[in-house]
Amino acid sequence: MTEGSGSAEGQHPKGALKIRSNQSTALGCVFVLIGIAVFREMLDLSLYLHKGDPAELALAIVRSAAWPALISAAGVLYMRPQIVMSESGLLVRQYLRDHLIPWQALKDVNTDSKIRITYGTSDGESEEVTSPLFGFSAGGLSKRERVTEEIERYRSFYSTANPSAGPCRLWARLPVSVLGFAVALFVTAAIVTIAARP
Repeated sequence: MTEGSGSAEGQHPKGALKIRSNQSTALGCVFVLIGIAVFREMLDLSLYLHKGDPAELALAIVRSAAWPALISAAGVLYMRPQIVMSESGLLVRQYLRDHLIPWQALKDVNTDSKIRITYGTSDGESEEVTSPLFGFSAGGLSKRERVTEEIERYRSFYSTANPSAGPCRLWARLPVSVLGFAVALFVTAAIVTIAARP
């Protein structure tokens, strides 16, 4: 469940603590492998059916890659959620966005059905971010409670430090690029298929 050098309860945290779901990582890898396998099968079929016509072959390859690209992109996104605790703050990685929250801004952590984090913005408003980690997995509640304990432990040690900046939200470049490429490929394949109809 965790990566990094977190220490026992009550001890000073050493370094960053990264928490992710092994189940989500494994399932995401399965989706990626399925996408690759489907693409290989469809590519072999395209090479066999259109080996004498380069233009038709190129179009067939684009069509063959559309669904596998979406399946693989879904796998990549499914693996991404993570919570990272460090001296600088709490980093919540969602499927497409990152939320960096200084410990001083953290207000509350709720674990009823998901890990729900409430924090204060630089203008005094309250914002909420949820993490999909351990939302529907077996033993999810106990895992979410363990994550909450770690968050509270890190906050107790680092909440008195001066924050270098306020909370921020950023689009994650890699997953957004992967998803954008898959969607663009799928749309291109759809247009090519429609245009090729008599």
